[in-house]
This record gives sequence, C-alpha cells and structure tokens, in this order.
Amino acid sequence: MNDYEIVPDVLSELPKKALSVTYENGVKVDQGNVLTPTQVQNKPTIHFEDADASTLYTLLFTDPDAPSRSNPIRREFHHWMRINIPGNDFTQGEDIYDYIGSGPPSGSGLHRYIFILFPQKGKIPSEEAEHKTNSSIEGRPFQKTSDIITKYGLENPVAINLYQAEYDSYVDELYKKIGIKRYISIFKILISFYVLLLSKMLPGNLKTNSLTSPEEFRDCVTLYSDFLGDSLSFNNKFELLAQKYTKELAADAQGQQLKHWSTVIHLSANHLRPASDFCSTPCHNMYR
Repeated sequence: MNDYEIVPDVLSELPKKALSVTYENGVKVDQGNVLTPTQVQNKPTIHFEDADASTLYTLLFTDPDAPSRSNPIRREFHHWMRINIPGNDFTQGEDIYDYIGSGPPSGSGLHRYIFILFPQKGKIPSEEAEHKTNSSIEGRPFQKTSDIITKYGLENPVAINLYQAEYDSYVDELYKKIGIKRYISIFKILISFYVLLLSKMLPGNLKTNSLTSPEEFRDCVTLYSDFLGDSLSFNNKFELLAQKYTKELAADAQGQQLKHWSTVIHLSANHLRPASDFCSTPCHNMYR
C-alpha cells in the first residue's frame, strides 16, 4: 500500500488492516488492482471482520487524483460516504454522499479509488451533514479526508483498500447521469469562443474585440442556446463548428496573436452571460 502514496496524499498514516470490498459478479478490490468504471458502477458490498459490534463507523470512498494523478487540482473527489454504521453491518447507516462510481476523464490515466473505514466517537447527528445525491457532483470535488476527520471527530482509520481505474466507455454514460456534461459543455463553449476570436482577432483590435461575420454571430447564438438547453445535438454541433473555424485559425494565427491568449481567456470566461442577455446582445459586446 505504501507504493500508492496514500500517505501523504490522503492520510497521515496507513491503517494496518484491509477492508473487504466486493462488486457485482464477484469483482474484488485488492490492494491497488486495476478495475474498470463499468465493473464498479454500482455500490459494492463491504465487510470488516474485525469490526467492534458496539462501535459506529464512517466509510469514505475517495479519489485523490481529480482530474488526474499528475495534476490533481481538484483533489479530492468524494464518491461515497456513509456514517453511523453499526459494527460490521454496512447495509445500515446513513449516506452523506450517495454512491457514484468511477468516472476518470479520458486520457487522464489511472486514478486511485480508496475506501477508508473510521471508528466514530459516538453517533453523528445526520442534521450536521448536508446530504449529497448521486445526480450531481455538487460538494464532491476539492474535498479533503483530513477535513472530514476533523469535522466529525473521527478516530484514526482502522481499515483500507483501493483499486485503480481509467476511462472506459461507461464514463460517458455516468457523466450524463450526474450532470458533468454541463460542466464539460462550459469548457467547450469557451473553447469555441477562443477559436472564433483567434481566427479573426488581430492584436490591434483587442480594444473592440469584434466578431464581424454575421455567420459567426449566428453560430455563437445557436451553440450557446444548445448549451443552455443541454441539447443532445450540442456535442456534434460543436465538433462541426470547431473544424470550420480551426481551418481559418490554422491559416492566419501568428505568434504575435497567440501572445494574447491569456487576454482572450480572461475576456471570454468572465463575460459568459445567461441566454436572455446573450441572444439580445451583439457578440462583440460580450467581450467589452
């Protein structure tokens, strides 16, 4: 377990005992073995043979490698948390975070998915924690196991296990279920704006930031409207528009233009507007 750098990434010290974690079809978590998101999409069965029947436990399932192990800027992402588990009966207790399976982004490599069991000092009042459903990622990224320990007054962990996983095709389905599609769409719409700007904007007209073509303006409005409506056509339309405008970008993007990349990002990201404002406002005014 030391090879996986759980210390110091997640814990200050490692528990000495293994937690038994078994998914459907007998798929077992085994000290860092590689599983697929498809295999772990549903909640597993947990067992800890050394559990004290008189003790309540908290189970935490976390990914410290969000969005990747090499660049964990959203560390940690909490996938599941159950409190007030009586002894070894993991069917009981209360979920603070409903279970969400592994969803490593495409190209992000292997992520560590870690199950940790903590004894509690007493019963945790459920009203102390805001319940997080598995239909959203709200409240899950940018978390710390150390903060959970402090918030709930947990004892040192007594058992642990982990597996590793990387992207497979199930992740796309998972993203739709939990609303990540909208977050991805935000980045895609900004990228499309960057491409449009860079394909037309010369350093000399950063003051006006004009998108002069009516066709470009219509493309912006259509794409943005699809984004707000979470349209199924959004991804396909984005790909077509990216191909269309990237050809122009490749033809006239010069090194001097690219020096203004950070300016374009700043203008784009800080002036993305609601649809009602967007559709009634010329594109160039969005970047004033």
